[in-house]
Amino acid sequence: MAAAKVNKPKQFLDEARKLHRRKVSSTEFWNSLCGIDGQLSRLFPTQTERVAFSKTTEWKKFHELWQELQEQDKRSNRTFAASTASANGTVILRLPKSVHSALIREAEHEGTSLNQLCVAKLSAQLAEVVS
Repeated sequence: MAAAKVNKPKQFLDEARKLHRRKVSSTEFWNSLCGIDGQLSRLFPTQTERVAFSKTTEWKKFHELWQELQEQDKRSNRTFAASTASANGTVILRLPKSVHSALIREAEHEGTSLNQLCVAKLSAQLAEVVS
């Protein structure tokens, strides 16, 4: 007897609805579903599959649920509190290869680490915004 075909878009949306019912923050919602090792990458491991999924009604409904949670976060100011409470000093950032290469070259030129260069650049930008 053949196994039933798994409806991956429905499975993704079902998980989104469970999280939405739990009233998690919009950040937790997104990260659980679309973050590293999230439901999206597990169900749709290739870019071709993810692009195809992004054209489905399930993807549109997922976005509606996410937007509702973002609005709830704004009303309760929950996103800011949740994001600062979980700050641990680690940020994973994806960059275009050209930007990454340019930063590496600049760090080498300055005789510093890539981490220190990025911290200095971000700190300078934050100082301008805060002051």
